[in-house]
Amino acid sequence: MWEKIVANLLSNAVKFTFAGTITVTLRELPQHIQVTVCDTGVGIPEDELPKVFTRFHRAPATRSRTHDGAGIGLALVHDLARLLHGRVKVRSTVGEGSEFTVWVTRKQPRATVGAQPGRVHRATAAALAEAAENWDTHTDDTPAPAQPDRARLLVVDDNRDMRDYLTRLLSPNWHVHAVGDAQQTLESARRNPPDLIVADVMMPEMDGLELAHRLRADPALREVPLIMLSARAGDEATVEGLTAGADDYLVKPFAPSELVARIAAQLERRRVRETGDRRFRALVAATFDAVYRMNPDWSEMRGLDGRGFIADTTAPSHSWLDSYIAPPDQPGLLAAIDEAVRTKSVFDTVHRVRRADGTLGWTHSRAVPLCDDHGEIVEWVGTATEVPGPVAEP
Repeated sequence: MWEKIVANLLSNAVKFTFAGTITVTLRELPQHIQVTVCDTGVGIPEDELPKVFTRFHRAPATRSRTHDGAGIGLALVHDLARLLHGRVKVRSTVGEGSEFTVWVTRKQPRATVGAQPGRVHRATAAALAEAAENWDTHTDDTPAPAQPDRARLLVVDDNRDMRDYLTRLLSPNWHVHAVGDAQQTLESARRNPPDLIVADVMMPEMDGLELAHRLRADPALREVPLIMLSARAGDEATVEGLTAGADDYLVKPFAPSELVARIAAQLERRRVRETGDRRFRALVAATFDAVYRMNPDWSEMRGLDGRGFIADTTAPSHSWLDSYIAPPDQPGLLAAIDEAVRTKSVFDTVHRVRRADGTLGWTHSRAVPLCDDHGEIVEWVGTATEVPGPVAEP
């Protein structure tokens, strides 16, 4: 563990030191062993000092030899020092350098009353092994291949350490393919659509928000669940990510178990949705009526099988009203839709519709709202039956 602590401190010092020296000092104290790594690097701004041991935190606009860092090295130092019943502190001046000092107790950790000999040592060793397994992203070990029936995840992050970390974290449960930028994500997803995408928000050239927009604009990929990872916290950042098209938004630093749980939840939602889609297609095959699906406010027609009566819509359409409803009939139809949406009740009306051959015909249209556990409408499913038009007054 000392090797990992010193290696990460040295790696950090080398990254931010361009001239001068890096000094490592080891001292035996009466109760502790102390190691100090002192450099003459760029230093750390005072307001960043409280954050340096936070997982995934990277100081903005700091000059370094490479930008390929995930912000986990110093967090690992902190966690390992705590597991060894020690502590770590930092002193730094911008333009002069930094000094990191780690103390680890020399005494055997005191066992609790009734503990068996060696139990505390074994518990500490197990904790250290778990920490090393979760954090060490530079190992050459290759994750065991996932089973063929496991879901396929596409992970995108421009940072190599983070890609390795996420791959090691997720591979025990799913097939994982990791890429380095958003463009590679689009190309890979179009070749072989994944079951879910995990994407970092802050990436060069095309960021995660733009990636989300492009995924949702692609008919073949718009239904793929997308989880965004970002160091930007707060409601505004979360809303921005969800508005762009993300299904979930997770702020760094995150607990590994939380990411795994959120991925599992999104995959289960997709499975349920696909089951519903199969049932919908079975309904379409069993009826002679036109069958359609609408989003909660009817601004988007998600699909329409017109049965030769109305032209099919295979891709979601925001222009369905002008495509199928004559302008004079639109106000009355919209009023009926607004009333059904407002009351969350069945939409049921007779109106004119443009047939597949371009002529106008009458239809009896009926749609029911599908609601979630909170009573909010998630979709409308309806049928349209061709009927004789009203008999004109003599």
